[in-house]
Amino acid sequence: MIVQIAETLDNRGALTRRLMLALLIGECVLVGAAALLIRPALGWSLRPLARLRGAVEARDGRARPDFSPLDTGPLPSELRPLAGAFDRLLAQLDTATVGVRRFTADASHQMRTPLSVLKVQVALARRGSGPERSVALDEIADAVVRLERLVTQLLALARAEEAGVSAPLEAVDLREVAVAVITRQINRAIEAGIDLTIEGDSEVSHVVPGHRTLIFEIVSNLIDNGIRYNRRGGTVSVRLQTTPLETTIAVVDDGPGIPIDQREMAFDRFVRLGAPGSPEGSGLGLAIVRSAATRLNATVAFGEVTSGTSVILRFFHANE
Repeated sequence: MIVQIAETLDNRGALTRRLMLALLIGECVLVGAAALLIRPALGWSLRPLARLRGAVEARDGRARPDFSPLDTGPLPSELRPLAGAFDRLLAQLDTATVGVRRFTADASHQMRTPLSVLKVQVALARRGSGPERSVALDEIADAVVRLERLVTQLLALARAEEAGVSAPLEAVDLREVAVAVITRQINRAIEAGIDLTIEGDSEVSHVVPGHRTLIFEIVSNLIDNGIRYNRRGGTVSVRLQTTPLETTIAVVDDGPGIPIDQREMAFDRFVRLGAPGSPEGSGLGLAIVRSAATRLNATVAFGEVTSGTSVILRFFHANE
C-alpha cells in the first residue's frame, strides 16, 4: 500500500508568513511594554541616589555647616562605598573647619589682653610727660613683643595642626637643626645669663625622616621655655642620642621644673604652670611641640631628672 501526502508551496509560504507576522507582533508588544516600563524602573532603581541627593540638599541654607554623616537610610551594596567616601570627606572638612574656628577663637581671646594693655598705655602716653611717658612707652613696647610672640605661636600651632596630606618626609639632621636654633637663641640666652650647650657624639649620625620646619619649631619652643623659665646663671642643654631602636633629642634645663602631677596638663593649650612672679607666656609652647610631634610620627614626653625639666622627642626607627 502506498500513501502519498502533498501540500502546495503556496500553503507552506502562507504558513511561514503567518508565523513571522505573529512573531513580529509579539516582539513589538514586548518592546512597547519595555519602553513604557523603563522610566518607572529607572526611577525605582535610582531611589537610593535620590535619597543621597536629598540628604545633601537638605543641608543647604543652614547658618552653620553640618558635617555629620549623611542619613540616607539603607543603601544597596554598590552605593555604600560612595556614601562612605562622602562621609569621610565631610569628616575631613569638619576637622579643617574646627581648626579654623578654634584658631579664630584662640586668637581673639588671647589677643584681647595685650591689645587692651596697648590701648591703656597709649592713652597714658598721650596724657603723660617725662618719666611717666617713658614708662608708658616701655609698657607699649613690652605689650607689642608679647603680642608678636602670641601671634607667632598661634600661627605655629595652626601650622602644626594643619589637616590634609603632609608633604613627603625628608632627611633631617637633628644636630644641624639644634645648632641653627641655638644660633638664633644665643643672644636671648646671653641677656638672661643662660648657658646654652649641645651634647652628643658628633661622629654618630642623628638624621631622622621628618619636616625640618616642624622639628625646628619643636626645638625652638623647648629651648625658649628653658631660657624663659630658668634661673639666671642656669644651663639649657640639647642632648642628642641615637640607638638601633630610636633617635632622640632632649632639651634639659636646671630651672624650677614642673611637678610630676602637672606634667600632662602642661601640653594643653593656654596652660601656664609658672609660679607667681615667673615670666609670662602664651601657654602654647608645649601644645605646639605635641601637635608637631604627632605630625612627625614621633613622641614627646618629660624625662626624669633630679632637678629642672627634661623634654624628650623620640623618633623610632622603622623595622627593616
